[in-house]
Amino acid sequence: QKQCFLICKIPKRVTQPQQVYEELQNCLSNLGSNSKSITTPVVADLLLLHWPCDVIEADTLQATWQEMEKLKSQGLCRSLGVCNFSVDALRLLLPT
Repeated sequence: QKQCFLICKIPKRVTQPQQVYEELQNCLSNLGSNSKSITTPVVADLLLLHWPCDVIEADTLQATWQEMEKLKSQGLCRSLGVCNFSVDALRLLLPT
């Protein structure tokens, strides 16, 4: 039975898509998911891209989001989201 909801944030210092997987693994490790007492694989319930300014400046916002989508499709997280995004940043992320 599930007792908590695990949220991992991709911090603003991550400006390259290839850093996303490492940050997710670090987050899960810091939450104790690599404990020997846990017998089933632990995944993040929600993976958030936090504070987009540095990613936007590095012109890697879409690539970083695509990497997050890849991790979701691999079953390493269940849902994706953003936090502290302006409307303009959301438009960059999800162009119409």
